[in-house]
Amino acid sequence: MRFPIRIRPALAAAILCCAAPAQKPEELVAKARQSIDRRDYRTALTDLNSALRGQPKYAEALRWRGHVHTVLGGHAAALRDLDAALALDSSNSWAYYARGMAKHNLGDMAAAIVDYTECLRLDPNNYKAVEWRGFSKAILGDHIGAWADFTRGVALDHDNPWVYFARAKSLLVLGEMPHAKRDLQQALRLDPKDPHTHAQLGFLEATLGDEKTALAHFDRAVALDQKGQEYARLWRYWLRAKMGKLGESASLDLPERGWAGDVGRALAGGLTPAQLLQRVPTYGVEGAEYRQRRCEAYFYLGLRSLLTAHPHEAHDFLVKALVRGDRTMPEWRAALRLTRK
Repeated sequence: MRFPIRIRPALAAAILCCAAPAQKPEELVAKARQSIDRRDYRTALTDLNSALRGQPKYAEALRWRGHVHTVLGGHAAALRDLDAALALDSSNSWAYYARGMAKHNLGDMAAAIVDYTECLRLDPNNYKAVEWRGFSKAILGDHIGAWADFTRGVALDHDNPWVYFARAKSLLVLGEMPHAKRDLQQALRLDPKDPHTHAQLGFLEATLGDEKTALAHFDRAVALDQKGQEYARLWRYWLRAKMGKLGESASLDLPERGWAGDVGRALAGGLTPAQLLQRVPTYGVEGAEYRQRRCEAYFYLGLRSLLTAHPHEAHDFLVKALVRGDRTMPEWRAALRLTRK
């Protein structure tokens, strides 16, 4: 039989005096921000949850928890927190920026643009809001608006290579090749080891006809990103084959998996045109990605025909690529140049 343990009143009082006092919500938020600075987001989330249990309508805690949810990929939860924070305090510009990011990540670009714009009304110098608004506009196809935002972003954040890279992408779509090239070169000066910038410069130089420089950029992109850069690998194979530089390296580490792997096999002669075209719908038949794959299939089949000295067949394939793609794609721009030669 167990007997209850009796604690004398004096001892109980001593235990209570020595117990750690509960932390105030503002102290928990301060701790969470320190954890965020260390990128310890799970610990930050625990402290923010505790702060909001103690004070559910604490706007600052809701803002920071929304930010943490975004970093951890919980975009719907982030949106709920930021909606609640703005309902409590609609004057905080950063909360609009953060909610715009949540909406962007949930795929609602138009709503994200509204929040970025409100953020900028309250704080015109928030360069992140400017840049992400430009990115959202580019996704919606408003490349003139995107260019304007990226230009404003360059003025506010001139040491950020990503802004120059993003502006270059919109300039390419607008057909402003020399300006796009200057932006990519500036991005490369700021970050010489970025494989994506090297790849974009490769696409641009190949489109302009400077194949030697394009090949050098593709080589560098692949060297910097040995497990990625699938399209740089495809273009590099084509250029080396065209220049007679394949030699014994016929495989030239072409992509092996997925759609890019199928394209690589077709480019190298391992799949017939009919076989590659049959593979297109196996990766899905809806949306922009399907349209992009159709364009890519005809483009790379056109390149293969050029390598095998079938210019009329190549021209037919490249024209079909133009019909199915659009100028947002480097393959489309290259096909336009090749059909005009």
